[in-house]
Amino acid sequence: MAADALPTWLIGLAAVLGAMVVAALATVLLRLQAESLVREGHYEVAGFVGTTIGIVYAVLLAFVVLAVWQQYEAAQAAVDTEVGHLIALYRDTTTFPQPERADAQAKLSTYTELVISDEWSQMAAGTNSPRALAALNDIFAIYEGLNPQAPWQVALYAESFHSLSEMSTERSQRILSSAEGLSNLFWLILIAMGLLVVAFPVLIYMEHGALHVALTASLAGTIAALLFLIWTLSHPFVGDLGIKPDAFEHARAVFAATIVP
Repeated sequence: MAADALPTWLIGLAAVLGAMVVAALATVLLRLQAESLVREGHYEVAGFVGTTIGIVYAVLLAFVVLAVWQQYEAAQAAVDTEVGHLIALYRDTTTFPQPERADAQAKLSTYTELVISDEWSQMAAGTNSPRALAALNDIFAIYEGLNPQAPWQVALYAESFHSLSEMSTERSQRILSSAEGLSNLFWLILIAMGLLVVAFPVLIYMEHGALHVALTASLAGTIAALLFLIWTLSHPFVGDLGIKPDAFEHARAVFAATIVP
């Protein structure tokens, strides 16, 4: 089975358990070399340094989790807003004369289908669908060819064209959200500091070996879980826990149910 076919939760569980196992093994191996562990005479200095690094790392993790969560919510909001404009556009086309009405509705349906079937999978890799973009350009071309005569048509078409422009803006935000993520330097810092935080309790000698192993493994698992959460939220369209095209599927159902006068 390919790695990208594995469920996201399973990958996360493997990462957490792997970190716990590695930390536990490191603790056991170092306890066999007891002279390499920090003993009572150095607890005060080692504890102060370890606590300081732990606090700094906790603040950094909290900041990053909040930032990527806001990024995830912005991506979901962009999708919802785009679909809201998409549905409004389809309903506006019911006032268009023929053949522009049928052409606009067909192009809107094509765009929706391409986003669902083509673009969504490409966003997982941080790219977009040229076919969906071409369909969007076709919709713009239809609006540019409209020639409203009555004052009510001018007002309605202007408002509808504004919705189309807003939909295009939200699409751009959706695409950008799929390509965004933490830089490699940020990941290097997060992982390096996480290893450093786990290293301190590994090196501190505890009288009860089982408790020592359990505490170290728990700390490593917690950090691994938070790092996995950050990775998941920073890639909002990746994996089975990412944002799904449910909103566009809803739009497709609305199109099918829209009654054309």
